[in-house]
Parts: sequence; C-alpha cells; structure tokens
Amino acid sequence: MRRKVGSSTASPATEHDPAPATSAVAFFDMDRTLLTANSASLWLKFERGEGRLSRLDMARGLFWLLQYQLGVADMDTITKRALALSAGYDVAEIEARVERWYESMVRPTISRHATHCIAEHRAAGHEIAILTASTQFGASLLAKELEIDHLFCTRLEVDSAGRLTGRMEGSLCYGQEKLEQATAFAMARGMELSDAWFYSDSYSDLPLLETVGHPVAVNPDLRLARHARRCGWPIESFT
Repeated sequence: MRRKVGSSTASPATEHDPAPATSAVAFFDMDRTLLTANSASLWLKFERGEGRLSRLDMARGLFWLLQYQLGVADMDTITKRALALSAGYDVAEIEARVERWYESMVRPTISRHATHCIAEHRAAGHEIAILTASTQFGASLLAKELEIDHLFCTRLEVDSAGRLTGRMEGSLCYGQEKLEQATAFAMARGMELSDAWFYSDSYSDLPLLETVGHPVAVNPDLRLARHARRCGWPIESFT
C-alpha cells in the first residue's frame, strides 16, 4: 500500500520566478513507474508489428534493452548507435507513427497508482516533473495526458528540413544527467532537493535517488530493491 504524500514547508513561486518556490517538487521516472511497462520494449514490438524491424533488428534491440535492465549497458554508446539509424527520418512522419504507438500500446500501461500519487502531490502544492531517458516524442505525449508541465528527457536533434540528424541535443537524460537536470530545476525554482521526491524503478537513477530527501523505489529492479531495503527507502508497487 502506498504511503500518503506529506506536505512541505517551502514557499510558493510562479514558473518564471525562480524564488521563492511553490513548495517542493516530485520527480517521476517514466518506464515502469508512470508506466507499468518499458516504453522501449513497446516501441520495438510496435515497429516489428508494422514491418519496419527485421528479426535481427528486433533481437539486437531486445539485447540492448536487456543490458540496460541489468545495469551493464554502455548507454552512451548504445544510444549513439541507435540514433545513427534514425538519421534522415522525417519528424512529421515519426510524430504520426509515435501517436499511433502511444494510443495503441502506451496509454493502456499508464499506472493508476502513479496517477493517484500525482494527484496527492498536486493537492499538497508540489510541482510535478518527469525525468526520463526516453525521447521527446513519446514522453511529451505522456506529459500532456497527465498534465505535467515539466519534462526532462533525451531530445533528438532536428535539422532545418525537419529531419532527424541522428544526434542528440545535449546529453542523454540518464544516470548522473538526471541529477544535474533536477538540480538545475530546483535551483531555478528556489527549491531544495532535500525536500524533493523521486520515484524510479532503476538502479541507474541512484545519483538522484541518493540526493533527494524522499527517494521511492517503484517496481524496482533487483539491485535497486536491495539498495532500497538497505537504506530503508519506501518500496512501492505501481500497477
């Protein structure tokens, strides 16, 4: 059973006024936290179903995903390899494809427990933000549906002709980068991460989980579950 979200004593602020803060912020990972599934796995299945992935491509993608889940992946290298394959794709076509994927495969996996948790944070006057390694295409649709204004994700570079370049804008929103993004957001809003929540399923998110005052392991992988138990962190099951 989930624990009731507590209130914070921080002060209020508007989005464009860095201080004082509204109160505190609750950060949510996307895969297996806001969603009950991994969106990358869902994307591979969608692309395979529409005939755009060969069996070899599907196997390669699932192998990379397994490495990520086991925490042994070189995410920068894997991401660069995957993005190189996208170079030249028309963004309008990608957006249309992602919308079909989102409607058919992602929306049904939105966690009802996560939506209740978000509602509790809003009632307590907290800001809500998504922190995810997923790209802007799928993550923005989820943020819009959940009415979450603040989204930190991996952003793919688009050229002047509206095509993917095969590169990222900035860094992969993963591991230490999530901590840096969260720190910058909190500082701009006049908040302290010691007053913040972070809900995540992944051991790779340890840098931020160990920094916030309220870390919550949601549907955690094995290494995060062990670490959470050692530290006495709440462990939640979002379905």
